[in-house]
Amino acid sequence: QLGRAELSRQIVTLSQDAGNAPIYADNRDVLADLFYTGRNAGLKIFAPRPAGRARNHYEQRYPLPQALTGQILVVSAIPPDCPQPLAPITLQTANGAYDGDGLAAYLIDAGCLNVAD
Repeated sequence: QLGRAELSRQIVTLSQDAGNAPIYADNRDVLADLFYTGRNAGLKIFAPRPAGRARNHYEQRYPLPQALTGQILVVSAIPPDCPQPLAPITLQTANGAYDGDGLAAYLIDAGCLNVAD
């Protein structure tokens, strides 16, 4: 389906607009698209840290570092469980591969993700 590269370009642009904030995604397909489409953007992209055995290549090779600080752009269908109010950034997914998945982006402090583990 179409829309994969377009979503990745949206996410890369959001990251760049936020001073090249690292990107965290919990969806394996989104991660694959980001690593391919954003391969020349010079951005850091992270997957969830595996609880036990890694579920995919991205969790194995690119887990979120425990010591990461600063802002991070989270892409997920589920808002991060953070104490501060979150302002979701709507991602345009209509009529594409991710249509109906409820994906949104959140620019948050990386510490929130590390606390949530």
